[in-house]
Amino acid sequence: LVDILCFLGIAVLGTGGFILMDRLNDKGLVGLAIGVLIGLVVLYFVARFCSYTYKAGQIAMMTKAVTENELPDNVLAEGKAAVKERFTTVALFFAATRLIRGIFNEIGRGITALGSAIGGESGGRVGDAINTAISVVVGFLCDCCLGWIFFRKDVNPDDLYVPTFLECFQNKYDGKIEYSRGVDWSTLADMGLSMSGDQRVRALNVRKIDSEDYTNWDDAIKVAARNDVIVAAMGENIYLCGENRRRAGIRLPGDQEAFVKALIATGKPVVLIMFSGRPEMITDIADGCAAILQAFYPGEEGGNAVSDILTGKVNPSGKLCMTMPATESTDQFCYNNGVNPEMALYPFGFGLSYTTFQYSDISVQPEAKTKNGLIEVSCNVTNTGSVKGDEVVQLYASPKSGQPLKPIQLKGFQRISLEPGKSATVTFSVSADQLAWFSDAGWTVSPGDYAFKVGSSSSDLPLEGVCTLKGKPVVKALRDVYFADVAVR
Repeated sequence: LVDILCFLGIAVLGTGGFILMDRLNDKGLVGLAIGVLIGLVVLYFVARFCSYTYKAGQIAMMTKAVTENELPDNVLAEGKAAVKERFTTVALFFAATRLIRGIFNEIGRGITALGSAIGGESGGRVGDAINTAISVVVGFLCDCCLGWIFFRKDVNPDDLYVPTFLECFQNKYDGKIEYSRGVDWSTLADMGLSMSGDQRVRALNVRKIDSEDYTNWDDAIKVAARNDVIVAAMGENIYLCGENRRRAGIRLPGDQEAFVKALIATGKPVVLIMFSGRPEMITDIADGCAAILQAFYPGEEGGNAVSDILTGKVNPSGKLCMTMPATESTDQFCYNNGVNPEMALYPFGFGLSYTTFQYSDISVQPEAKTKNGLIEVSCNVTNTGSVKGDEVVQLYASPKSGQPLKPIQLKGFQRISLEPGKSATVTFSVSADQLAWFSDAGWTVSPGDYAFKVGSSSSDLPLEGVCTLKGKPVVKALRDVYFADVAVR
């Protein structure tokens, strides 16, 4: 029984407890892996020190000896002490596991806070004017940073404290802050529910995060108008996003868009922060905002992470992993079909910083072989701004000789960190495998010309060079390389 309890304790406490609480954060996989590894190591030592191996027939002999009083008193006393010691060991193990779990959860919170956010528009840091009077007018308090969470039975959700964006911003900003909640952020009409799919969500058909703060549109507009900067936290309640959920459109839910327009009409700079689980269409309000921060569901430390960006403690460096739509058209579109300005408000790979970067001096290897060929592409990147920043250098390829490939495809990327005025040379080693196209015969690398383009997004590619692949077409069952190796110096 003790061995079973040890095993179950390790499985439940040693692994499940390490899972980072933000189900949507990719760092959660790291937490799970660490938890599994530690759980297995602890399981080994518990088995070594707390288990005994019995030969066939020994258990029956011992049972008979105990029931018929054939064991001396000193042997029974030693047995009782051993049992007590084993259970004490198990108890200490459980306590230690809970302590370790708590430590790793705190580490996880720190990892979450280190994540980057996407700067959609940039009009300067709020922290540049630390005495500026700021009004925070919101549809909600960033209570939904986590998105959907399913807790294990051994985890008490009440033990997980998630600070709101407002709390974090108040703690990190030294100037004056006034808060008013001007609009409710969703209505029941915003969402449709399907009863197919994961049964766990069926009981949550009315689940949403409510705020104890009432909404007062007029008061929020007055508060915004008498301050210097407006921070508008908008977005999607998790009730609107997830499996079995559907929306009629992808604008900001409820009356949020009209509310942001009213804030813009005050004439004060509006910093729009969007917490959501999907890209939303903000075409009608984007140009009126001084800055836009796409935070998605940033995790349990999301409030601190967003506040650090607003105050300038952290320079944003994230890039969009999808295209932000300019319309609510249901037509499918993807960056690799070419950028369509009518469909895309912000393109794949887009993201701004508090500094600026200049790309120069591209060098593309002129020729390579179709079989096992390597193509070197290099360029210089310079931080031309006044603060330190990170840039994600992106490499794309386009066919030039009629090869049946998409017009543009991401082939490599690299994050670099540069001090003001400093430069770095980024070199990509592209495999010919990365230029293969698929058919019933397999993956084919075709000879011909290929253009390599480098820049900061799929639509901002100032550098371009051409490489010619020579040789016969190469057909493979599978590709061996998907992204280029990168060196920075």
